[in-house]
Amino acid sequence: MSRPLRLEFPGALYRVTSRWDRREPIFEGYADREALMEIVGDAMRRFDACLLAWCLIGQSLSLRAAHPLGHLSWLMRHVNGVYTQRHNRSKVGHLFQGRFKAILVQEAPISLRCKVLGSGLVF
Repeated sequence: MSRPLRLEFPGALYRVTSRWDRREPIFEGYADREALMEIVGDAMRRFDACLLAWCLIGQSLSLRAAHPLGHLSWLMRHVNGVYTQRHNRSKVGHLFQGRFKAILVQEAPISLRCKVLGSGLVF
């Protein structure tokens, strides 16, 4: 059976989540988190996308992003692929669990999109 198609269209706002394999933490320190966010920033520039919010926790990456051309899959393939290559320079094995999850989000005022809770950003 084939995978269901993603709803991707120009200007849509998404909540995107990539979960690490086996629900284990992959960050060994601040440098790993910084490396992933560098890759996310590079992808946003490269694919002309807009990152509104992000959250890094031990087992997943969550983004609130919009892409003016609707190519969210290209963007996430770049983020997940480049980070996996960088991560596997020192380790071996799967990094991400399955495909990334993307949920279409209705437009809302920026103040309603996210809230700060402790030291992390939560949607």
